[in-house]
Amino acid sequence: MTFTSVRLNDTQCKVMKEFAELHGKSLSTMLKEALEAQIEEAYDLKMVEEARKEDDGTRYTLEEMRHRYGL
Repeated sequence: MTFTSVRLNDTQCKVMKEFAELHGKSLSTMLKEALEAQIEEAYDLKMVEEARKEDDGTRYTLEEMRHRYGL
């Protein structure tokens, strides 16, 4: 496991520790989860942007999809 330090001022540290305690987690866990969530959100947004570039505007109704797939 790798060790990484993060510099926080006193106020940031106090607020983050209290927030973590409120959720029953360690500060380390809370920071990891927050960073993971931000990375996932950025990845999702990138995927949406790429999908929009490929979108030709074609839309189908529910009935059209049922017919198309024999449902």
